[in-house]
Amino acid sequence: MRNSTRIILALSLISAMVGGGSVSATYAWYQLSADKSIEIDGTSFGRSTDLKIGFVSNAHLTSDNLIFDLANSELENKDIYWCDSVTITSDIVEYVLNSNGYSSENIYPITSGSFNRGQTDFNLYEPPLLNCTFNEYHSLASTNQYIHLSLAFMSRGGYSTSSSVNEGSKIYLSDFNIAGKAKDATRVRFASETLGNILTSPSDMQDGYTLVGGPLDLDQDGEFDYRQDTKKEIFYGQHDEDIDYDLPYEDDAKNVDRNFDSFANPNHSSGVYPIKDTDKTATKAYYEAMNKYIYTGVEESVLPLTETDEYGIGFLDIDIFLEGWDHDLINSVIGSSIGLAMEFGIGE
Repeated sequence: MRNSTRIILALSLISAMVGGGSVSATYAWYQLSADKSIEIDGTSFGRSTDLKIGFVSNAHLTSDNLIFDLANSELENKDIYWCDSVTITSDIVEYVLNSNGYSSENIYPITSGSFNRGQTDFNLYEPPLLNCTFNEYHSLASTNQYIHLSLAFMSRGGYSTSSSVNEGSKIYLSDFNIAGKAKDATRVRFASETLGNILTSPSDMQDGYTLVGGPLDLDQDGEFDYRQDTKKEIFYGQHDEDIDYDLPYEDDAKNVDRNFDSFANPNHSSGVYPIKDTDKTATKAYYEAMNKYIYTGVEESVLPLTETDEYGIGFLDIDIFLEGWDHDLINSVIGSSIGLAMEFGIGE
């Protein structure tokens, strides 16, 4: 492993208490409403002399710290801006995010919906809407609700002439650290021609999945939402199988002394049909452990995040978001902070 570049993203949760009080149930959306957010604080990039980092931008960037690569932009059919300094400051990163319409201040709970390793497409969706199922309403998330970065990598000096192009250089993730109460609900998506699409959970040591469907209490009345005409609970999000229901509740349950950071014992009303076997019915968003993509120079099975092409440049897209269906996205994370640190390196 040659010299590596450190990229640091520091984020902190901000916001006040949930308006009107919080409500607890099996899933998390209703617990962290839309005014809960994450603020980017001090986001910065750095690089070594061996690895050059730039941004791919759909918007025209005029910062004095970013140099437009006319020659390679024409070859790659992508507008590439290289940073002219060793450290890419937080101001530059926020400028790039703002210019392209992505969040530079706040990110919100959204969801990938159903996802399996190897899918060619990847979408992020808005939170569920009251009384609307996924088939009735599934709008794409707004770009200002999450972080998206399109990075370009190049070995130092390997693009000015055909003889100096470093084709086939492999760019690896050499380190990744995350800390903070909200880390378990954080997802990071990497995408490149080398990898395809992968969804990772930085805090998990093993591959796993998130159920991206089930009952919710979006009206915050203390029990799962249900249709007034059929008295059947509403299945929000996506499901793989037909929805089945248990027998209706015979009486009312009003748990007034509940712990609203807990997902147990929601209230219910007599005559309402509860959803049966939610875990079996709900669609899954499969994620991979971040550590399986960290390369220290000896793990031959670790995949590079990207590889430089015939023009000596490799590309990588990164999305960072909060998975709203994650059970760890609860009231206790409000006011806490999360921090991420990524390091990239060039394989020998």
